[in-house]
Amino acid sequence: MTRIAALQIVGPAALGGGVLGAEGALHALAWAPASPLLWYLNLEVFSPFRRVQGFLGANIGNVDFGLSIFGLMLCVLAIGGYIFQRRLVLAIASNLSFMFATMLAVSLLFSNAPLGYWLSLAKFSPTEIFICFILLGLSFLSLTASHFTYLCAIRAER
Repeated sequence: MTRIAALQIVGPAALGGGVLGAEGALHALAWAPASPLLWYLNLEVFSPFRRVQGFLGANIGNVDFGLSIFGLMLCVLAIGGYIFQRRLVLAIASNLSFMFATMLAVSLLFSNAPLGYWLSLAKFSPTEIFICFILLGLSFLSLTASHFTYLCAIRAER
């Protein structure tokens, strides 16, 4: 695979790392509830992951553990697609990672608004905005790399 094809792993790996970090901080907080670092990580750094679970849980149903499994499976799918050189599997993982990152950003916007409002007047911390922009940027890089790889493959067939 080319270097551009290897960029497809970036988005799913960032989301997998974020989900793993959010779950790790949450479980570590159960072991050390007095740690200010773990509280900061849980409430500030990984709050977009917590908000998306709360947003979807309030509007759809109970999705507590499913989103964590979905984020980790995207990472495993992308790494498996890269190792076994399956372009379609890698492209699906990169496209779904962009959709997952977009869902994180949208849930951050609408987390404090009742269903039906277009904009929320929620106050966002700079850390939440930074995490969402990083995840969206890396996932968009992965998405464009997968599209570029397929466009080059189609062009080479002609």
